[in-house]
Amino acid sequence: MTAAAALDKQIERYRHMTGEQRLAVAWELHELSCEIAREGSPDDTAFHVDRAMKFICRFTKDELNINIEQHIPSEYLQEVMSP
Repeated sequence: MTAAAALDKQIERYRHMTGEQRLAVAWELHELSCEIAREGSPDDTAFHVDRAMKFICRFTKDELNINIEQHIPSEYLQEVMSP
């Protein structure tokens, strides 16, 4: 299976989940990326956290039609997303 086919299959599975389940998966992915980033250099950490949060925000907006800011305190999002 190609990476693109696997991604399509995963997105299809996400579409069959409830919004709450998909948001939980997105949050778990964020937590995992933070753990991985903590093991690297500070530059790696910033890169991975930034990339994960952008993915989560885009995914929740585009695939789930959810504004993540309604579910996570804006102060936290600003702290995580600030350069």
